Amino acid sequence: MPKIPRQTLLTRRKADAHEALFLRLQALTRQVEAMAARRPTAPVPEDLAGLAEGALYEVRQFAQRRHRRDLPVAAAHFGALAAQLGTALAGLVAYEARHSRWDGVLQAQVWSLKGESGPVPLRRLQPKLDTAAQDARDSDMDQLQAAVERRINAITKGLRDEPVSARTYAPHPPAKIYPRAAGGR
Repeated sequence: MPKIPRQTLLTRRKADAHEALFLRLQALTRQVEAMAARRPTAPVPEDLAGLAEGALYEVRQFAQRRHRRDLPVAAAHFGALAAQLGTALAGLVAYEARHSRWDGVLQAQVWSLKGESGPVPLRRLQPKLDTAAQDARDSDMDQLQAAVERRINAITKGLRDEPVSARTYAPHPPAKIYPRAAGGR
């Protein structure tokens, strides 16, 4: 019977690194695929090959152990490079599947992280979370911030401590008018 690998919990830092790398690799793959669709046998420029090799090297930290042997070398032609980047992207999706789970309460895919107080949804999937509780906390925070601002204005600018509807600043005192000397302008 084959040995089933133990699923390890990952850290928030590694989950964030995965999501950032996924977005970069996805954009690079789309760009290369567009070029490969027009000219699959065209040679890959050095700067693009360097970007691809850097991304492929970073993907290695999320690959299974048996795929970590050699340093990645970008393919010489656009068609082959598109396939290579697509395979790396598929590896990131597989890693994501191994280290995430469905959360029924949030109705979203969340990372299986160690040491987190609550579930952390996968941001790249753009989950539509129920934000009613967060909106209530934000509203309370806005009210508290407005009260603190009123109090600071009352202390520093001599304003009233209650909300002012017409003005935000105290009226200026009238300018002193000195009587003119006789015969002066």
